[in-house]
Amino acid sequence: MHLQEELYQSLYELADQGNIALDQGRYEEAIVLWQQALDVLPAPVNQWQAAFWLYASMGEALYQLERYDEATAVLEQAAHNPEGKENPYPYYMLGKCAWRSGQDKAAKYLLKAYDLDGEGIFIADPVDGEACLAYLYDLGAL
Repeated sequence: MHLQEELYQSLYELADQGNIALDQGRYEEAIVLWQQALDVLPAPVNQWQAAFWLYASMGEALYQLERYDEATAVLEQAAHNPEGKENPYPYYMLGKCAWRSGQDKAAKYLLKAYDLDGEGIFIADPVDGEACLAYLYDLGAL
């Protein structure tokens, strides 16, 4: 499926503005922009590849704001998108949210990310990657 050019352009501009806001630490603004971009997509929203990246991006911003429950909700949307089923990112972020919240399900999500990408996604995260890998090793999961 392809979006009409006008819809695609609007979506792209909103998503790009959201990415700029995220890079500048303006997380709330980024979330609003990405939600507006989601609103451009025809229903059902989760059929579109763009929805995966928008949900994943919103999850990252919510994680940065330490709003782990809200991050989990949108990251689950990303994971359930056809594009997200084999992508380690939403599972890694779901694992980090659960890990930060002290929830046991952190291991399940982090292991799924590990199964999809090995240590790559952990190594790519200079803030939490090493600690998340250590968490899995300490549990005896790896």
